[in-house]
Amino acid sequence: MRCSFCEGESGVPKELRRQKSRAERTPVARIRINSVRPLSCRIGPSSLGSIPWDGRNGVAHRSARYDYGGDRYVFVEFSIDMELAENFKTLSMAEAIKQAHIPGIVEVIPSICSMLVEYDRASIHADPLIRRLREIEGSMTQLTEIPTRIIDFPILFADPWTTECAETFKSHHNTGQVPNLDFVAEVNGYKDRESFIHALCATPYWTVMVGFTPGLPWLYPLGVRNEEAIQAPKYNRPRTWTPDRAVGLGGAFLAIYSVRNPGGYQLLGRTTNPIYDARQRHPDFKENPVLLKPGDILKWRSVTREEYDQIWAGVEDGTYRFGIKPVTVEPEAYLRDPRGYTAANLGGS
Repeated sequence: MRCSFCEGESGVPKELRRQKSRAERTPVARIRINSVRPLSCRIGPSSLGSIPWDGRNGVAHRSARYDYGGDRYVFVEFSIDMELAENFKTLSMAEAIKQAHIPGIVEVIPSICSMLVEYDRASIHADPLIRRLREIEGSMTQLTEIPTRIIDFPILFADPWTTECAETFKSHHNTGQVPNLDFVAEVNGYKDRESFIHALCATPYWTVMVGFTPGLPWLYPLGVRNEEAIQAPKYNRPRTWTPDRAVGLGGAFLAIYSVRNPGGYQLLGRTTNPIYDARQRHPDFKENPVLLKPGDILKWRSVTREEYDQIWAGVEDGTYRFGIKPVTVEPEAYLRDPRGYTAANLGGS
């Protein structure tokens, strides 16, 4: 007996054809400028209100959720909300797991507020591994310092490549405004493009995770209050292509497109820094084809087209080296005073 999902003569399930037909008849909602509201992203100490305190050296603590991730992963989730406190805890625990040298662990892959722990089934089973991970979590009396880097990222705002892309997919956009930079500046209340660019370049961005495409960073603002975070809705419909090295904004997250691929983030500009080099030709990719890692801090630097071309020529021939400064972040000190700590230690203003 055939059900409503059985294929018809076209080879496409009937139910899916009906759903597609209904979707095509449904108009795509367009967002009005004055209808855009700040998204619910929690930043800084205000985010700690939902986390019970356990009294251990003043550290916010909430037990993680453990689950099976297929037959060779354990999934560990600290929160369903984007909270920097939980991202700090995720990175701290990821480092603690690595330092524990548990036999059978292949890799620890941190995400925004969760992680995957890959293990070798020939060496350890999931249940004893979960018990060991719980022990590590329970022994964490404070958020550990995070050795990381501040990296200079030159960016050409409203560049010709992302502008061409935005123009091509103008009908997919919320308002059809090109360049997208002007749309984002307007919905965030900036009087002009220049004031928006100044605000963005004054804000360091924290790499909460790397993924989606090889090397793509998910970036979150440091040292600002929730209502101050630059935010924007994604496109109504995604683009089928986006230039590599394009810098986009969706919600409160910035992302850099590592390769030419589909996307829906608002396009702000294009950076000179590649973030993925499969052949590892550039000296800064000698140890890893992926430039960024969770915890890296990006500082945007606005450049002219002439400066962009000069830097890119140096990137291509390997003579331009990325501006990288080692730094150690103290999560608990940051959470006590995000703005002050960022200004004093992380290049914020």
